[in-house]
Amino acid sequence: MSAADQRGSGRHQLFLVRRAARSAAFLRRIPGADLQTLFPGIERLSVTLAHRARPRGLPHGDAFVLALICAYLRPRRIFEIGTGTGEGTLIMASNAADGARVETLDLGDAPSSLGVQSGDHPLEAGAVGEAFAGTSVAGAITQHLGDSAAFDFTPFRGTMDLVFVDGAHTADYVRGDSQAALSMLAPGGTIVWDDCHLYHPGVSQGLTSLLAAGHPVRRLETTRFAILRTSGGSR
Repeated sequence: MSAADQRGSGRHQLFLVRRAARSAAFLRRIPGADLQTLFPGIERLSVTLAHRARPRGLPHGDAFVLALICAYLRPRRIFEIGTGTGEGTLIMASNAADGARVETLDLGDAPSSLGVQSGDHPLEAGAVGEAFAGTSVAGAITQHLGDSAAFDFTPFRGTMDLVFVDGAHTADYVRGDSQAALSMLAPGGTIVWDDCHLYHPGVSQGLTSLLAAGHPVRRLETTRFAILRTSGGSR
């Protein structure tokens, strides 16, 4: 490695350490829980999963956990904030109830009105949803494009069994997306947030705001997820 490469690597490592230190201050405030506590009996389920891990996408372990959660909940209506390349969308559509519908929102070519996390630039619009395009579940998925800070979530109010929040990672976006997610939940609905870990301080910061408002958010231990389950469902 050249001297220039070593300096660049050192700067990147320092950047990650500083980001992790900021995240830790918020993560320690969010209570943790294990998968079986949040979803009793989930350990008895089995799923078949085909998954391609991509940069900024779900690693294989979290992809498996998301598939298990969907197989457990069997949601009929799903809303995803932050399509990305669509691996998570594909997992949820493939493991939801028969006849389920998935609505998924990504920025597309719209401007990011609440900023972006450093080093976390929006995905090029042409790559949005490419993982589920042409698959057997593509017909069950509706792709929306636009800024979640300006998107009209009103038509989906109170209708969603599962909301998956994986949009922009600034605290302002996380707070706004979380309020949108809460407004869309049907009784007994569940919210899953991705990237509640050391690399994304805005996520944990935004979630501490929900905790302070009385919402029982929990970090899902050994994963990057956070979970909120509401009462009124069948499980």
